[in-house]
Amino acid sequence: MMRQNNKLLGATQILAAYHAQTFDSLQSQFIGFDDLSIIAKIYHDNAHLCDESDTTIFNAVQLQHYESQCFDNLYQHLRYLQLEFIGQSELLFYHTLLIVLLRRGYQPEQTFTLFELLWQTHNGYFFEKLSLRWLVSAADTFIDFSPSPVRRAILMNVTSLINTLKAYETQQYVSLGHGIVDDKKIRSLREKHRQLYDGLTFLRLGSDDTIEQMRRRFLSFAQDDGFATQFLLKIFDRLHDNPTAYAFFKQMHTEDWGYRWSYPFKKGEK
Repeated sequence: MMRQNNKLLGATQILAAYHAQTFDSLQSQFIGFDDLSIIAKIYHDNAHLCDESDTTIFNAVQLQHYESQCFDNLYQHLRYLQLEFIGQSELLFYHTLLIVLLRRGYQPEQTFTLFELLWQTHNGYFFEKLSLRWLVSAADTFIDFSPSPVRRAILMNVTSLINTLKAYETQQYVSLGHGIVDDKKIRSLREKHRQLYDGLTFLRLGSDDTIEQMRRRFLSFAQDDGFATQFLLKIFDRLHDNPTAYAFFKQMHTEDWGYRWSYPFKKGEK
């Protein structure tokens, strides 16, 4: 219970601080090292929200060595993510905040309503300003929470397209040709998330759950059309039985939990 509380500690306060401002106001405020961001101001007055000092989480040195990470403590996680938004608006970060809260199960219906409203009113701004990383995260969020099966199905193409690209970019990055791989690059992709482009990263070899999460989203369509979902998963599984980038990624995986789904599709599987 304590861990769950830590993951959502201060969520209500943080949301309230953003909701106290208009979208125009959020769009005109920018995140940087010289001024406290909206959530940093909350932490400044409520130090109990995080055991870490703010200066150790958010600083120029951290930015130089930044890689995608997840922290249990909500403030630490959000503040670290703000390193991706240096020079960008609080409105863009508010979008990320909503995604994080939805992933952590904070009032999903109400929070998704806020997320949808944001896209209904500012989709042009987000299409222009968000990196591919956060556009894909937005698509995943619609897939996970939208009540519209058509919208979910269409946006599943975004996830499939990007993850296939990442799988092949990862394989190409470590390949020396003729089935030989660069061991140094293999080790580097086991150690941390490496930047690809536009906010995307290579797949982290050994412990990345990206492909598993994609299959989980495929499975969510079983309640809408069991046959079509089975068809999709049969093709997906077949890609792992042939010399593809998916098969290569599976071969590189070392964690027991990474490929638990390597079983035949069963009716009603979720």
